[in-house]
Amino acid sequence: MKIGNILQVYQKNIFSDKGGEISMLNFLESIEKWNSLNKDEKLEYRRKDMLYTEKHFNNDLIQEKKYTYLKLVYEMHFSLKKILDSVSFNEKVFILENQYLFRLYSMFYCEIELICMYKDLKKIGHIPLFILKPLIEQVKDTEEYKKYKLHELFETYEKMYALFLERPYEKS
Repeated sequence: MKIGNILQVYQKNIFSDKGGEISMLNFLESIEKWNSLNKDEKLEYRRKDMLYTEKHFNNDLIQEKKYTYLKLVYEMHFSLKKILDSVSFNEKVFILENQYLFRLYSMFYCEIELICMYKDLKKIGHIPLFILKPLIEQVKDTEEYKKYKLHELFETYEKMYALFLERPYEKS
């Protein structure tokens, strides 16, 4: 039994007193579809959602905060993915050369996982600043800090995290 098959039966038949069944089935189908996407497809979804939101819903302060948060989530996902795609993980060499870079990249990986975990931005989480800040401080003198513009990236992260704490998606 699959969710798509169940929905087809519901669409073909007129059941009396369906209650919230269709809503629940559609919700589960949405989760199933989201979970079947890879990270690149989820990134593309966020990009399209950002463009749609920018075009149709950016008309007051709350909507502006929602849009800004969505945009920052997209930018972080894109930037972190770009960094991780360019890093080669030779475990032994990498950890010995700079354990803090390894730990920072590990947190970047976790952040992408958290961003991709749920379709609904109300449900996603982020790596707390108190975890990232010391790692960023430890890599300030590295070539990678300059190469990946980690100062700018972290400033963007701080803005995104501040909006996350405001919970713009929970306000009407």
